[in-house]
Amino acid sequence: MEQYIFPKLTSYDALLLLKGMGMTITVTLLAIAIGLAIGFFIGLLRSLKIPVLSKLLLVYIEPIRNSPLVAQLFFAYYGIAMVTDFNPSAFQAAVWTLGINTSAFAAVIVDASIRSVEKGQWEAAYSLGMNYWKTFRLVIVPQAIRVFIPSFVGLCVNQLQVSSLVSLIGFVDLTRVGYMLTLRTYRPFLIWSIVAVLYFALSFPISKFARYAESRVKSYGKIG
Repeated sequence: MEQYIFPKLTSYDALLLLKGMGMTITVTLLAIAIGLAIGFFIGLLRSLKIPVLSKLLLVYIEPIRNSPLVAQLFFAYYGIAMVTDFNPSAFQAAVWTLGINTSAFAAVIVDASIRSVEKGQWEAAYSLGMNYWKTFRLVIVPQAIRVFIPSFVGLCVNQLQVSSLVSLIGFVDLTRVGYMLTLRTYRPFLIWSIVAVLYFALSFPISKFARYAESRVKSYGKIG
């Protein structure tokens, strides 16, 4: 009797979940790529310690870091279309909003990673006749990356999880599929348990890789 009141999951439902999972992966990877590219550039500029430039960059970083992602999504999807002739799709709004959001946090991580290297390392390299960029590439980056990797991978896991908010603008990701299947099957506990397991299946390997990469970088540093 229960199967007539609460429809069972079908193979088509499973396919929808996998497609939603694929779209979650796609949006997250694109956003991380955009965020890393912009964030690295901004973080590098901040590490130059030019007061005026640092303050200008904070005008970009702080509003993004200190405002809700959902508000940023609504602004990108609904607000831009109201003030311009450009009407972004849900996919475009999701990728670029999450990407810009990622860039603000990535910029802080890049800046902090570079600043974590002792000032004496710069001075020692300069005393050997190295210029700024050679010092940065050969001396600073290998040390800064040990701080950068665990922090940035933690950010990636967080962005994967908060990417579920893109469902609020109608983008059909894993969370949106879960909502659709809940309405059809009336099995919220089952559906959201499956969705949670799928998110865990995406997040856990990334965390494991972060620990592995961090240990490899540290061991390389000890050998070097």
